[in-house]
Amino acid sequence: MLPVGAIGAGAIYTEHMKMFHIIRMVFLRVSSKLNYLVFKLH
Repeated sequence: MLPVGAIGAGAIYTEHMKMFHIIRMVFLRVSSKLNYLVFKLH
């Protein structure tokens, strides 16, 4: 079960702009960890 207001993030990786894939991967991981911590603090 998901709580009300649950959000998600995703990325679609293509052949274009490969240099930004690593930056996007790091951003997704950091944001997922921060979202987890925010839910645990409430």
